[in-house]
Amino acid sequence: MRKTNFIKISYVLLFSTVLAVSSTSVLAKDANKVEPVSFETNLTIQERMLHRRAVEAAVWGMPLANYHAMREGHRKDLGMEMNDIVIGSNIQDWRMRITTPNNTTPYVMAFWNLKNGPIVVEIPKSTEHVGLYGAMLDSWQRPLEDMGQRGKDGGAGAKYVVLPPNYQGSYPRGRGYVVVKSQTYGNYMLLRPLIKSTSKENLKLATEFAKKVKIYPLAQKNNPKANRYFDSYGKHLNLVPSFDHTYFQRLNDLIQEEPIERKDLAILGQLKALGIEKGMSFNPDARLRKILDSAAQEAHDYMNDVFVNGDYNRSFFKHWRSLAPYTSIETAFVFEYPTHLDIDGRGSVFNQVFGPVKNFDTFSPNAFYLTTAKDADGDLLSGSNNYRLTVPANVPVSQFWSALAYEMKDATWLDHQPKPGVASIEEGVIVNKDGSVDLYLGPKSPKGKEANWIPTTKGEDYYLIFRVYGVKKEFFLKKWVLGGIQKVK
Repeated sequence: MRKTNFIKISYVLLFSTVLAVSSTSVLAKDANKVEPVSFETNLTIQERMLHRRAVEAAVWGMPLANYHAMREGHRKDLGMEMNDIVIGSNIQDWRMRITTPNNTTPYVMAFWNLKNGPIVVEIPKSTEHVGLYGAMLDSWQRPLEDMGQRGKDGGAGAKYVVLPPNYQGSYPRGRGYVVVKSQTYGNYMLLRPLIKSTSKENLKLATEFAKKVKIYPLAQKNNPKANRYFDSYGKHLNLVPSFDHTYFQRLNDLIQEEPIERKDLAILGQLKALGIEKGMSFNPDARLRKILDSAAQEAHDYMNDVFVNGDYNRSFFKHWRSLAPYTSIETAFVFEYPTHLDIDGRGSVFNQVFGPVKNFDTFSPNAFYLTTAKDADGDLLSGSNNYRLTVPANVPVSQFWSALAYEMKDATWLDHQPKPGVASIEEGVIVNKDGSVDLYLGPKSPKGKEANWIPTTKGEDYYLIFRVYGVKKEFFLKKWVLGGIQKVK
């Protein structure tokens, strides 16, 4: 990987990222070996072909399934509809089951559909105390445009006019408008408030500011209907897909909703054999559902293994990999090359992340994420064990660092834990005399070291993301090195 790509990675992370591993992990305790997926062997040759095609289709459709799970999860668990705006009045916790959330800023999300014409998304002008940043994306999670203080409007505010596929009608242009063209009807946005701290006062300020965001059809621009705003904090939201036959129902829903793109014709031909076809109903019988259950699980296991052991996530330090794979950076999360579409890389990424931005160089939080699912001995991290991670002194950042734990089975925070990890800006974090910080990972906090404790769950495999914000060039020159996670008694 070229040096310039390492630098570019630092501009990516305005989105939540995550590793989602299956409920029965395919990763063996020897992390270099993979246990075979159990499935009955008395399949006919036709059924074996269906199984193989379903595995490939599941990897291909990962960004769609992730998008669909977020959209329908908000609808089911929160009552959200298209054009409604979901605002977290506080930092999200384990009750929001979404891929790799952070614990430093709340989320602002919305979904809209362009089937009936263009949609306008109004972003307010930033103030001295609060702004917004983020991106809007299509249903394939291809970034359409960056918005807010570090986006296209640069904090000045704007009306983003989003046009449907192949739109031929009129639309406003000029100062105050940003025109965005989408290849799909379904879109969504992920924004984050820019506030100086997460104090109650600032969180209240962020919520009030986010309520100035408006979404409405262009046809109503002279008299738009008032938006509905939902508070996501404290709600139980399931926003991740299940890897069983319902995964293919998600794919079918979006295949029916969205226009066909030529790059997908081969996979759509394979899906037809499974009973998924544009304009047709999808009603798998019990036998096919069993095949699809196994195929979805195998695809999930494969994508997880690519993340933990594959070449996409290149090593940065000896024991840590960069969270953003090089193919996502090189293609701005489109994954299209002149010679091929990187289906495996795309599947692995959106098994872990959502909401990437479009313009890394101009939309920079100057952040960088490292990840590992293994301890210093190369064994998978287990929630039943105790570990210590020493963060050396003088981390080359101008802001702060954090270390957060995520469940292997679904890429979310560990259920029912009081906190997801430790950040250097938190009050009470114990700093050693030499400036280093010892973090303690395990099911029970060491006495007197609660502030430095990352809770884990007995019997639950997990992985860690180490985030640095305001990262300095010394970080990429590796003059500062983060060591491995040490197992302790």
